[in-house]
Amino acid sequence: FRKLLKALFVDEAHVIAEWAKKFREAYGFLGRLRSFTGQDIPFVCLSATVNTATFSMIWKTLGYGLRPFFGMDLGVSRRTLSYIVARM
Repeated sequence: FRKLLKALFVDEAHVIAEWAKKFREAYGFLGRLRSFTGQDIPFVCLSATVNTATFSMIWKTLGYGLRPFFGMDLGVSRRTLSYIVARM
């Protein structure tokens, strides 16, 4: 298993806390995967809507501790995004 595994990805990581309590309890145990994968397997969390409190929750739930971290905040401004309001 470990020889074939290159990385673990969690998309929409901002829902870990909410879903772990109400929808998918297994989300609350994602940090336990470290005991199976070891520390050398990258654990990547992706989300477009993480604030400081949510980031802290993700960090704690996944058991990052003092591990190396790389974060990227690209902001929310998108020139190609448009909103359309139409009567239905």
